[in-house]
Amino acid sequence: MSMFCRNRLTRIISALAWLLLSGCSAVKVAYNNAPTLTYWWMDTEFNFNDSQVPVLKEKLSAFHQWHRQQELPQYLDTLRQLQTLLSGQVAPAQLCDIYAQGFNFAQRMGDEAAKPMSGLVVTLTPKQLAHFSKQRDKSLQKWREEWLEVSVQERQNKRLKQVVERAEMLYGRLDDAQTALLRQRIQNSVFDPKRTEAERVRRNQDIMAVLREHASGNSTERLTHVQAELIALTRRTLRSPDASYRTYVEDLTRESCDSLSELHNLSSPAQRRKALKTLQDYDADLRPLMLPN
Repeated sequence: MSMFCRNRLTRIISALAWLLLSGCSAVKVAYNNAPTLTYWWMDTEFNFNDSQVPVLKEKLSAFHQWHRQQELPQYLDTLRQLQTLLSGQVAPAQLCDIYAQGFNFAQRMGDEAAKPMSGLVVTLTPKQLAHFSKQRDKSLQKWREEWLEVSVQERQNKRLKQVVERAEMLYGRLDDAQTALLRQRIQNSVFDPKRTEAERVRRNQDIMAVLREHASGNSTERLTHVQAELIALTRRTLRSPDASYRTYVEDLTRESCDSLSELHNLSSPAQRRKALKTLQDYDADLRPLMLPN
């Protein structure tokens, strides 16, 4: 997990959805093809049959149009707030306010995604559920190999590399003092991969329980109930029912806001100009995406 990307603060930038972390030339192509890309990912996870594919593609297209019309204008507003914010000194609370907007974006997307997913869930077969469960297990094992089955030093070095790479996407090359700051922050971080692992296991179990309850031939007359169950599931994924884990995430978020604020306030005039130019370029990429294809 990186301080800016994986500990959720990245959603200050990637909550403008992953768009802001894509290369400028890739944003339009990737966004306009999002329904197809999402279908490919979901098919890998579930291995759909021929009867499921047309309906799912139609639902994903409708979801994409909702996102284009309703969410992109709000992303643009938040992006412009960031441009104003990063032109001067920044307080941690200001960055956490931006993060809160990103969290709300994610929650609205989860709520809306329950609509196309509810019709799909009731058609899932036991074989598809087993395939999905294996995919989740593989993903969890890969995460363990990257974050748990390594030394503390290796983990800290990986986090530092990720943090520096993402910061340099915005500011350009960091100087030695800025890199040292990030290294010290990582060394003193409350980040605990064991707590993250436990939450990932909880989420996987929660997802499988909901899918098993509503899959395999349950009546489509219950779609409203299934949709409500999926909304509740996505909200539990974003905000864990485990109070201690929520406190842990809040600590990580405050930690990240403090770190990004200090890094920004150490930035040179040239780095701030670079950051502003980067955000203006993203602004220029986002605006055309709100128009119909």
